Amino acid sequence: MSLNLEAEIEHAVRIVLIGRISTTHQNIENIEASFIAPMRVIENEYPGHKSIRKLGEQASGNLANRRTMQELEDLIEAQMVDVVVAEDLGRIYRNPRLHYTFIQDAVDREIRVICVNDGLDTAKENWEAILASASVSHGTVIPQTRNRVKRTAENSFGQGGMVTKVKFGYRKLTKEEAMSGQFGPIGLRMAKIPECTSIIEEMVAWAISGDSYQLIAERMNNRQISPGPYVINELWTGRLVDEFLHDPILYGKRRFRRTLSKMVFATGRSRRLKNPNSPLQQTYPGLAHISREKFEELQLVLDRRRIPAGRRTKPKGQRGSRNITLFPGQLMNCGICGGRMYRLDRCLKCCNVISKGPRTCWNHVQVPTELAIHRVLEKLVSSLDQFPSFRQSFAEAVWESYQSQKNKRDLTRNSMESVLNELNR
Repeated sequence: MSLNLEAEIEHAVRIVLIGRISTTHQNIENIEASFIAPMRVIENEYPGHKSIRKLGEQASGNLANRRTMQELEDLIEAQMVDVVVAEDLGRIYRNPRLHYTFIQDAVDREIRVICVNDGLDTAKENWEAILASASVSHGTVIPQTRNRVKRTAENSFGQGGMVTKVKFGYRKLTKEEAMSGQFGPIGLRMAKIPECTSIIEEMVAWAISGDSYQLIAERMNNRQISPGPYVINELWTGRLVDEFLHDPILYGKRRFRRTLSKMVFATGRSRRLKNPNSPLQQTYPGLAHISREKFEELQLVLDRRRIPAGRRTKPKGQRGSRNITLFPGQLMNCGICGGRMYRLDRCLKCCNVISKGPRTCWNHVQVPTELAIHRVLEKLVSSLDQFPSFRQSFAEAVWESYQSQKNKRDLTRNSMESVLNELNR
């Protein structure tokens, strides 16, 4: 927030107050409360004309590019700041690296900085020593807070908490519902939706029978089954089905800390990394939609379906002609530019957007090959079934092609046998 308490008066001292709260759980009124002590100092130090601007927000103190700090930087660049006052150094930044940068840059620009609770005042001779002490004090809060949050989260998970988002077939419980024990163990903050069990069993059966993730997603969407409250577009996708069918929550196992959050000190933001250690696990039979044996059977089927990493190539001499595309490539056209759709492994893509193409089309949609084949063949067969003799003629053509290929192989085999007989004489 930004608020001018008084109109700027010519020759008045221009003062900026910095306030901040870290999380949304804190009361926004705490920002205003953090200005009380700085205001007393201002009244004592500058009893005359002054203009005061308050800057406060809810944001992490580790962030280098906070909105209020960027606004303060703009004011400093415009030479509209004489004094910066905060309750303590942590209200400005938490990261010691940013403490020194901000304070030293302010001193270079002849801007006075006062942090009341730390006793820091750059107008005094010993401000460097006080800055070092205050920076160490506030810097140690970072690992202390991190460890406290970690301990609290792990303990909460062990008690059935740390339920952030739930997947299809489950719902979050209120604290009162969890403590009642009516929906499962006391403290468990989630419960399964029994009405979804038959649907999940059907999805598992489809996957085991060989149906693709995309096809399963299409069926779920056609039946207007919502994927859950945390899917923004409220539609199933192949990726969503993939993740859902691989989640052991289906047989009641909860997992926590599968990924870790690591702070980037230069920006104050975090990046997520895979946990090198095993995540915390808790199994609740009451959350199971399928048995563990059925889940393991499902994983064996899905693992065989996965394509190994890296580019797969056929042995030399077995590659197809480059001017021949695999079905259904080049049989379908882009709906935007009319260009042919090329088959690129598991998807179809417009020829005018691929890396070696002209890149004149903006349609980057990738159509799953398996889905396209299914739709094309389904439409083709339904159209040709209008002709009574189609299936008989088609079967005869296939048989004729098979016999032709078989005869060629027989001739090749007979020729090879003749050569071997000659060599054995």
